[in-house]
Amino acid sequence: MVFEMLNMLGIKKAQTVLDPFCGGGTTLLATSEKGVNSVGYDIMPFAVFVTNAKRHQPKVEEIEKIEKRFTDSLLFVKNGKARFDVETIHKAFTPSVLSFLVTLRHEIGEIRNSRVRNFFLLAFLRTADFASIAKKDGGFLRITNEGVTNKRKVFDYFKKTLGEMKRDIFIPGIRFTGNSTAHLGDSRSFQDEGDYDAVISSPPYPNRHDYTRVYLLEEVLGFGDNNSKIKKLRYAVPHLRFGQV
Repeated sequence: MVFEMLNMLGIKKAQTVLDPFCGGGTTLLATSEKGVNSVGYDIMPFAVFVTNAKRHQPKVEEIEKIEKRFTDSLLFVKNGKARFDVETIHKAFTPSVLSFLVTLRHEIGEIRNSRVRNFFLLAFLRTADFASIAKKDGGFLRITNEGVTNKRKVFDYFKKTLGEMKRDIFIPGIRFTGNSTAHLGDSRSFQDEGDYDAVISSPPYPNRHDYTRVYLLEEVLGFGDNNSKIKKLRYAVPHLRFGQV
């Protein structure tokens, strides 16, 4: 779809596209693949993170150098009881799995290279989603009978995910040549004086999905959001306020 719109609008290489609701980065990744520059904004930290992590990937040798630090010794780190003031987090995981996820997140936070750190963090967030018994269901998280209670299985899945992500770096025919970056910001109020040749975006559906609930686990485990930050973000997200005039 983005490729078709670039052709329809006559956008050429080195021109620049704006996506004011970039979400998971579809527009930014597609434009970059075509050699077109792009800038994206989103109010959700998780969305901005995913976009940039996909676009700005590290070298495989950088990943494998850090990967050696993630040994079975992490399974035996004792953190005590994990402390989060978001109740859903404690419902979504067993205490041992949640404690292990905290250990894993801390280890990832110690990685100095930001591209490598983001690569590992993306694998971590996919792992947390896999391990959780709270599953995405439309615009909500629902408690299910699925999920993982064994931290060894969680760690194995994390390592498996890293391997799959490394292989994805070498997908034939895909090469990002355009400059693209996502920024955290509210498109209704940010002041961007950039010069853009086109705007390509998929705006949020009015009152359709509460993304602060759908991606609650990612926001809390990945970015340290607490209950207060989540509520503030929930009020600020545009699609939760459309029609409330």
